[in-house]
Amino acid sequence: MKRAIKRTKEDERAFANLCATLVEIQDAKVMASFMEGMLTPAEMTEVSRRWRLLHLLHDGMPQRQIAALLRTSFCKITRGSRELKRPDSAVRMLIDSNKTKGVSHE
Repeated sequence: MKRAIKRTKEDERAFANLCATLVEIQDAKVMASFMEGMLTPAEMTEVSRRWRLLHLLHDGMPQRQIAALLRTSFCKITRGSRELKRPDSAVRMLIDSNKTKGVSHE
């Protein structure tokens, strides 16, 4: 079993700085290059699958079908489902924005 990672104040500051840096990136190619530089191939796959999972949930795909398709745990799917149900969900807002612009997750 994995142990929970305790976030320190330094971690919180670094995360806030990372978020501020990401906001500055306005070009998809620059963002892709940044992400490739920051993440391992396994982390990139995990983040991409999480994003895809969120889109599939948003589209109404049943959780069991998502689990089989993405070979992922119900814990991750449940977490995504809870996030999409939050009234102030930035994730849902961005997915809605993508759909309005015709951006596909596939």
